Amino acid sequence: MASYVFDGVKRKTSNGEYYYLDDDMPTVRVPISNSCHGDRPMKPEELNEWFGVREDNMPSLPGYFTIPDLHSKHGGKSGKEKSYADYYFIEGAMVVYRPIEWVPSVVRIKTIPKNNIITTIKKEEVVDTRAKLYARAELSIELSAGGSGLGMAATATATSEIGVDFEKNTTKTETWTQEGQVGTKALNELAVGMLLKVEEVYRHSINVWVDGRKKGDSMGWSGGPGWNQIHVPETSLRSVRKLQFYNMRTSGVGGTQHLYIQTLPIFDKEKKLKDLHIALSNGGWEDWYAYVVGKKGESQGTKLLAYPGYQPSVTLMPA
Repeated sequence: MASYVFDGVKRKTSNGEYYYLDDDMPTVRVPISNSCHGDRPMKPEELNEWFGVREDNMPSLPGYFTIPDLHSKHGGKSGKEKSYADYYFIEGAMVVYRPIEWVPSVVRIKTIPKNNIITTIKKEEVVDTRAKLYARAELSIELSAGGSGLGMAATATATSEIGVDFEKNTTKTETWTQEGQVGTKALNELAVGMLLKVEEVYRHSINVWVDGRKKGDSMGWSGGPGWNQIHVPETSLRSVRKLQFYNMRTSGVGGTQHLYIQTLPIFDKEKKLKDLHIALSNGGWEDWYAYVVGKKGESQGTKLLAYPGYQPSVTLMPA
């Protein structure tokens, strides 16, 4: 059976695998914003002095990254007798962003008041305050391959979800002791984290139904060519698995069930994104199918995303 061909993506002549070279996908270094969020905003020179935050030690990033923006709603029961399994409608889009700038966030953990008696304080435990650090962010992201181009597949988590974990736990992952003299001046304990301002540049809508039976008819969508015309062998995607998504976050009830999404970006000679191919598969399926329906093209908008990959740090400084 002939397989669907993703035009514009490199393919090995020996076995038909799609692939990307290391320099096919752009990586970028973005500036640090002069705007600082949080309840103790700092100027760039203060951030450098107290936390070592400056552009030359910030990490590289993928020039683009993709985040699923999906909604799930219960559709009923699937199967002839409608009693086999619950099925869900999953709709939304795969959205591509490009990073614009880092936005520091500085928050005050607590103030240690001035004391007439000079005492020594010793800190061996740091309360994790990332929920406050990322309060302005819409989502928290993790890149699958760090700053490389294949990091285009980004895992998104709701900041409210990660915030609960971060606030109720105390981190002792770094066993360090900070000592300081308290007496003539009050001290602030401050934490810095990093947000990432991004611009939406591309969107491909998705509208499918899926259930948990893990059979050949356990997923489908409306429109487009027949299954044979859009068939994609699993073997042809082995070199691009880092650009696959599964177990994705959704709004609404349920989840993405056993839905798998493969993305294959296309870039022009200047490494600007031109298009984004999509293939879908389901749990229990051996192969994939090109998703050639839905609206796609350039889009607009900006977001602030939490970037916990930049490990927050804490310091004491005069209030």
